[in-house]
Amino acid sequence: MTLASAAVASAPSIPRPLPGGPAAHAVAWRPQAKGISRVYLLTIARGESVSPFDRVALLQCGPAGGTHPHASDACRLLDKVHGDISELHASRDTACTKQYDPITISAVGVWDNHHHTVERTFGNPCELRATTGAVFDF
Repeated sequence: MTLASAAVASAPSIPRPLPGGPAAHAVAWRPQAKGISRVYLLTIARGESVSPFDRVALLQCGPAGGTHPHASDACRLLDKVHGDISELHASRDTACTKQYDPITISAVGVWDNHHHTVERTFGNPCELRATTGAVFDF
């Protein structure tokens, strides 16, 4: 074994990049407390597919943080539905037009040790806001 191959063999494995390109790697996240059990990686994409996504945010709750600009409000909404994004109905009174301008969201995360994965397409951005409120407001 050569010195170079020994160095490669003993080097720690390099993690593979996240899907979605460079924006996914721009997020530097450090836990604010030990034992965090409420965290989501959220994406928003124009169209009927989750990829390629246009925006990404890391939402951490308990304490609120991550890269999400409205983390406290988003965490409050999620707390009401026990972290189940598919149960969100932030504003039932919002009237949205029927214009079709699809927007697709995805969420992968953990809430109180329950793993959640959600993908959903909304007819337009108004429907997204009316349903998810601050959770996908980034």
